[in-house]
Amino acid sequence: MRVARGMLHLRETLPLLFDPGARDLFPPEVYSKNVTLKLPAPLPFKVSSLHGYNMAFTIARNGMQALHTDLNASLERMSVSPLAPSAARTPHPAPARQRQIRILLTLHGRPRLPPHNEATWHTSSLYEFSPYSGLIAHHEVETIRPLPGEGVTEWLRQSLFGFPARKPEVADEPAVYPRASHSGQECGGADGVVRSASREK
Repeated sequence: MRVARGMLHLRETLPLLFDPGARDLFPPEVYSKNVTLKLPAPLPFKVSSLHGYNMAFTIARNGMQALHTDLNASLERMSVSPLAPSAARTPHPAPARQRQIRILLTLHGRPRLPPHNEATWHTSSLYEFSPYSGLIAHHEVETIRPLPGEGVTEWLRQSLFGFPARKPEVADEPAVYPRASHSGQECGGADGVVRSASREK
């Protein structure tokens, strides 16, 4: 019953993360007092208490609100995820009540810095419920795309330091090696394209 209540709580409260009227987002009836939070690289951050979890959320929300306006969140998907392979290989299997759910959450906001174009972040989180208490015991933020603050960094590069906008990285084309030809007139590259080749004098 607690797992079902926790899933319902997440479904109802995650879209309210930036709602100023939202209250009691992390109640002890849903979150373990020793809940752990892990963020993805390059954010080397981890907490192991409900107080720290609440504080981390407050800091993140205040930081996002300082850089953006019109922030809102939408829950895209919630699905039951199988246990991690490491957990399945443990000598003492976890009880059948243990649950992991994966949640895809999309965040929207408008940067306070020009050009004020709407920004979107896609996040994936894995929540693990304790098999004994049914409370949320672990929350791992698997991905955040793009990382918050990347737009601010790009604006500083262009506006304050005069650097050109970064171009998307393009993978280098594979090298073309000619195949030997008896005539020396033509040779085929590694990609099968026939190219002319000059004969040595």
